[in-house]
Amino acid sequence: MYVKSLHLKLLPWALLAPLFLSVLFCVYFFSDFPIYTGTEKSWLNTAQIINGILTPILTLSSIILLGLTWLTTKKELNFQLLKQQKRDELELVIRQSKILNDKMIEQTQIMNIISPEPIFEFLEKLYLFNHPRLSSYYKAIELPNELKLNSKEFFSEFIYTHLQNTKESRYNLIIEGTRISVLTGLSFDLTKYLEIALSDETVSMKRAFFGVFSILYMRDLMKHQEVKSFNYLLKKIRDCNHKYRDEIKIEFKLLFNEEIAERLIQFNDEIPNDFLKV
Repeated sequence: MYVKSLHLKLLPWALLAPLFLSVLFCVYFFSDFPIYTGTEKSWLNTAQIINGILTPILTLSSIILLGLTWLTTKKELNFQLLKQQKRDELELVIRQSKILNDKMIEQTQIMNIISPEPIFEFLEKLYLFNHPRLSSYYKAIELPNELKLNSKEFFSEFIYTHLQNTKESRYNLIIEGTRISVLTGLSFDLTKYLEIALSDETVSMKRAFFGVFSILYMRDLMKHQEVKSFNYLLKKIRDCNHKYRDEIKIEFKLLFNEEIAERLIQFNDEIPNDFLKV
């Protein structure tokens, strides 16, 4: 790129060479030209001399001008291509950032965010777990006593049905999930977590279950489509041209919740933690 720029700067100066040669020819020609006789033959000889000398000089000038035109046109074309590429990538980032941010803050039923398999695994463990506050909770939701005593499957189905209308945002799940991951880690036994949470009387049952859902969401974090889309978008920003990468980062930070972005980046091994710094 530097070599091309250097050529573009030097080529105009190269035009001085044909000019110098033309001047040198004129000086030499008029100082050494024989006495003009006014005959047809003398005109022909003069034309041949001028044509023989000036034609190579003018050809050289034409070559230099063509090279200068080509380099200038190519530079302008590259600039336009870079401008168009920036516009396209910026539009992609703006569009995807808005969609992802809206999806992250949208209040959605928990059961539509987390797959049912890990939830039922937790509920089956909950069936064997006893706690005074849980007993009060079962009474409050009118869980039939025979279900609690005789059927793990019916118990799990009943609790699942009761919880399926619970709405939460992915934003809150990530915030709470990362907080818990720092305190206890995500592999912490869920019933043990629930026991610790319920030991604090200020923590409501809804809050306790919310913590469980946050852990389940974070355990499969990289499998969620919205997180896959987020990581794909970061890779697009990372791979874009360095000349305007910072501009795109700034636009992304204006449209996507920066707190969520920084927390998600911590779980992405391919993106450095300070990626969004400009």
